[in-house]
Amino acid sequence: GGAGERNPHVSHSREKTANFADQFRIWRLERWQRHRAYCAYARKLITQRFSIFNTQIKIKKLRKDLSGLCARKTHLKKMSQNNGELKMKQMKNYFYHRSNQKIAALVFALTAALDLQAAGVSSDAGDYQALPGGTNLAVAYYQHMEADKAYANGDKVADDLDLSIDLGILRYVRFIEVGDWIVDPQFLLPFAKQKMNGADDISGVGDLIVGGIAWPLHDAEKGRYFGFGGFLTVPTGSNETKGFAISNDRYQYNVQAGYYHALTDKFALEAVGQFELYSEQKYTNIEKEVFFQTDFSALYKVTDKSNLAVTWRHTDGGKEKVNGVTERGSDRKDTFVVSASTNIKPNLQLLLQWRQDVNVENGLEISGLQSRLLYAF
Repeated sequence: GGAGERNPHVSHSREKTANFADQFRIWRLERWQRHRAYCAYARKLITQRFSIFNTQIKIKKLRKDLSGLCARKTHLKKMSQNNGELKMKQMKNYFYHRSNQKIAALVFALTAALDLQAAGVSSDAGDYQALPGGTNLAVAYYQHMEADKAYANGDKVADDLDLSIDLGILRYVRFIEVGDWIVDPQFLLPFAKQKMNGADDISGVGDLIVGGIAWPLHDAEKGRYFGFGGFLTVPTGSNETKGFAISNDRYQYNVQAGYYHALTDKFALEAVGQFELYSEQKYTNIEKEVFFQTDFSALYKVTDKSNLAVTWRHTDGGKEKVNGVTERGSDRKDTFVVSASTNIKPNLQLLLQWRQDVNVENGLEISGLQSRLLYAF
């Protein structure tokens, strides 16, 4: 055809090229949008993964810290157990030699149950009133004492010992006039049964005690009495190698003095001081230092037949050593005692007594009851 006519093939080619360009632009746009969406998703995923990673790190750190705390708790618990075991061991060894800890625990626990480690030597309120010459006394005691807590150097080393002793004492006293003085030669024979948690019961007869008091002053009208004397404990008791509280396997020498003063017809005061010396124990080679005790009592006459009394008692001393090494510190504590007595008959008296230890620095915290039946003839 003519020059002004358009070639249909060329026009179709141009349209095809334009359509291809449009499709390419659309494809690139869609690709870019998909890329942006993918990048956004990737950033979101990375952020989530990083957050999870941080959380895992925190969890690992928390687990590590928790593990450390558990380990510390276990360590502290173990230290506490070891410390408790150490204290118990020190408590036992503190009182007797390490070669026999079972006996050590028994002796520690129950020897302290007696005021002077010699049954019956400690006086009751009013005991320093001398009776007329020619009077005889037959006396029977029963004491029940318990202790759960033990102390060493002021620290409580045990509170569940479950210790107990049932103690009986038979006593005979004879009052004799020697010139202007009155003396009362006497003897005491204790017997007991002792119990301790985790140990075998022990029972038997204790060490024999002989001695007496002499009164240079015995004014019954004014109520003034002063006496002094001593007691010897002879190691005749049974089970002396098994930690029996009243069988100490040693000689004991008790020296004491007391003064009784009536303030009125109803009120009176009494003070008694004593100390005790010891020989060496044969089976343990334990050397015991001097032991001291003081008693201060206030007495009230309720009726002609009945009396009440309160006593404050302080004990100290009795440190024990083996080959020069201290195995047990001084027995230092205070004791509060309440007594009530009545005459059932003119020559028959019943006394009931309660005691409680306080301010214990070394030894057991003891509570107990005592009854005493006295027959005069």
